[in-house]
Amino acid sequence: MPERFSPDEIPVVPRRISPSVIGRFAQCRKTAWYRFATDERGPDVPLCTFAVGNAVHGALDKLFGLSPGQRNTENAELALRSVWREHVSANVFESALEEAEHGMTALRLMASFVKTFDTNARPLCRERWVSVKVDGGIEIYGKVDRVDPSQSIPGTVEVVDYKTTGAPIDRFDLPDDIAAQAYALATSQLAGKPVTRVRYLYLAHGKEVVWEVEEEDLQAARERLTSRVAEMRAEAAFPPSPGAHCSRCAYALVCPAAGRVDLSDLSAPADLGF
Repeated sequence: MPERFSPDEIPVVPRRISPSVIGRFAQCRKTAWYRFATDERGPDVPLCTFAVGNAVHGALDKLFGLSPGQRNTENAELALRSVWREHVSANVFESALEEAEHGMTALRLMASFVKTFDTNARPLCRERWVSVKVDGGIEIYGKVDRVDPSQSIPGTVEVVDYKTTGAPIDRFDLPDDIAAQAYALATSQLAGKPVTRVRYLYLAHGKEVVWEVEEEDLQAARERLTSRVAEMRAEAAFPPSPGAHCSRCAYALVCPAAGRVDLSDLSAPADLGF
């Protein structure tokens, strides 16, 4: 049986949370316990990938501040170099050579973006913090990379999110993505217009994944987010769910369950031949 905490030990869910917190709770509820109820945390590991991702986001923000005719490969690479030190400090890397290697990777992402994706959009806003309150008064917040006017449905808008790491999500799964739901709701509220598309642009893969949002989808998204938040607030056991994600968890070094394997997790195919 999972451990249950007394009422005075149950952590209070903050009034403002990000989609990533909700996602981590869904993946492993013990993470919420460490995040909300204790100060325990493993040592921070320099995440150069995270810093480089921020630099690419910053460069794309600059790129779309230029007029469409100026959004070419040369200026995209210049945009990256112009924001590099703003987002990436030299001590993130172990050497100048490592920094140069990551810098070249970021330049390739910028060049690929210009060659692969439409650069003619005239965004309504870029790198904008948005938020939406769900039932219970909890505010879910995050930053949208771009909000564009819809080219196909007048009077509506599209949310564009850049992805610099990770494999593309299946288009059938995108409507269930917590961040996509929150961004669609929050952006619709911000713009005062319905969001009819959420677009995830995967720079490393040159792939775009799209959610065509219907009016009823927004209400369904609100209901799903409300349900997820209510589940967090009602949790009293916070059971761990060890798995591959433990290697990326900030609490792995202080969580006794991190990396734990149960015998029931081991199964061998019958056709191995040995």
